Amino acid sequence: MELPKTLIRLLRPYLIALTCTMIYLAYHQFKQSEEAVYQQSQSHIITASSLIHAQIEAVYSKFYLLEKSLLAAHLDPSNADSQTIAQHILSHSNNYSNILFWRKNSPTLLDMSGKQQAINPYKLYWHPLKTVRDKFEISSLYQNNKNRWVFAVRHINPNIDGQLWIEFDLLFTTQYLKGLKILDKGYVFVVEKSTGKLVFHPDPHRIGTLSISFNSGIAQQIATGHLFGKYEYYYRDNFKLAVFNTDSDLDWVFISGTDRADILSSSDQFSLTAVVIASLLGLAIIINYLSYRLSDQLAQLGQCRSLLDFKQQLKILLNRFYFNSGVQFCLYDPINQMFSTLDYHGNKKPLLQNDDLVAQLSANALSFHHQHDADPLAVKLQINGNHYRMALFDGERLNGVIYLRKRFPTQRAVINIVQNYAQTTLANLLLHEQLRHQDPMTQLENKASLANTVQRELGKEALYLAMINIDNFQRINDSFGHPVGDMVIRKTAQMIRDAFPKPNGLCLARYGSEEFAVLFQSSDAHEAQTQLNELKHAISNTRLLEAGLPVGYSISVGLTQLAPSYHETIENAERALQRAKNLGKNRVVTHFSESSAKTSCA
Repeated sequence: MELPKTLIRLLRPYLIALTCTMIYLAYHQFKQSEEAVYQQSQSHIITASSLIHAQIEAVYSKFYLLEKSLLAAHLDPSNADSQTIAQHILSHSNNYSNILFWRKNSPTLLDMSGKQQAINPYKLYWHPLKTVRDKFEISSLYQNNKNRWVFAVRHINPNIDGQLWIEFDLLFTTQYLKGLKILDKGYVFVVEKSTGKLVFHPDPHRIGTLSISFNSGIAQQIATGHLFGKYEYYYRDNFKLAVFNTDSDLDWVFISGTDRADILSSSDQFSLTAVVIASLLGLAIIINYLSYRLSDQLAQLGQCRSLLDFKQQLKILLNRFYFNSGVQFCLYDPINQMFSTLDYHGNKKPLLQNDDLVAQLSANALSFHHQHDADPLAVKLQINGNHYRMALFDGERLNGVIYLRKRFPTQRAVINIVQNYAQTTLANLLLHEQLRHQDPMTQLENKASLANTVQRELGKEALYLAMINIDNFQRINDSFGHPVGDMVIRKTAQMIRDAFPKPNGLCLARYGSEEFAVLFQSSDAHEAQTQLNELKHAISNTRLLEAGLPVGYSISVGLTQLAPSYHETIENAERALQRAKNLGKNRVVTHFSESSAKTSCA
């Protein structure tokens, strides 16, 4: 019989070839993981830079308010008006540490109460910021009177014999970057290029200290003209991979670092299989297949560009890897403290407010429950039977909850992987959506998103744009206070969302402080005007309670069909809106041509 000796002869080369194949697959998987880490690091660096720039640009308007009050008080920083404005700015955001005033040629700085600061203004290095018109500059890092690490932004105003400084507290300004993680142990940190000191680090105690990776090699690469790239180094018994990018506007270097061990871990399954290939070949094939399918599904989950895509891909993933009786996904809005579901068009449907449930989820992010101990949200979702509950967090912030109906408990390993990847993906998705498309107060889209949508829909029929303005909004703020004004804005946004759900509501945006824009489909102009009149009447009949007193308000609306260009469409809608205001407010005015306009009033 030739078969036995043939098998014996071929067994060793077969195992060697199979082992080499597995090692090659491990190397190939490693290179793919390395490239994925590099791409994710670049994405996180861009996001981090955008977040920091947004924080800094938000302060520009505050300079104008303070400078106006200083000029009115003959540059006396301790005048009552300036102190009131400064106190309002500092009390409404932890990002700002202090507001200072420096007279030219003076060796000292004063805060707005006249208190002298132990900071030598001549020892700071200033870097110009790129702005549209005025000249703003950002300082190097320094420690303020409270020994907190800060940097300052100043405005060079030729009309003022001195300079206003607004200090940013690094401990709070950069905390938005904590959610930008790479794999398990990777994170983003920021270094000041001129000094090599850490501007942001997940460990707050490291802020203001010298960066190991930057000073060990990245600084030398930047000095030779490499403004972005990769750098590998050894730190605390771990090989590290750092991706860096220089922000010339801030004079900072954004760095995304992760452990080599994290990248290597994705190929461990292949290496182990190569060692025990003779006895575990079948298991290796199964593990390889499951890993490939899971990686593929997680990659598709990570590529989602909307919450609706995320929900659908999450259900596909869980249905593929678990026998279950159903999957439910809920979002949590920490601003409004509301759990909500998404319908098939992506509309958010408010479902439940329950602070106790939020506390339970914070204490136990992954748990298995029986029908008799279901939480209030599960009851609201009509989940009958045993189920897993997976909370999705971004740090300590709850973003969502997944319910997986399953009769018996199962292996938690894959559930943990799905949960960790899902919460990272959801956190990044919400962050990207907020940066690009969303108004943070109302959760509606922003002006940039409106412009993109209108440009995309130009030339299509039966599309209308409505500009909506809250009547006498300043009077509401003056009479009841800004918290009530914010309540009115959020209530108006919710009623707009209810009145124009998807798919007919193509874009619901907050256009300005008290102004909204709605791009929607309607059968004709009369029907479009009818829909807006229904919204106007609903808002007119709405009463918000403040200190036991009803607060009523109304809206004015300008309506137009889509014109050949975005700017013409906006101009027509705003012209109709202005006419609605001039005619007495609380009405809908249409603009479909230069020569004709219709009005509908209360």
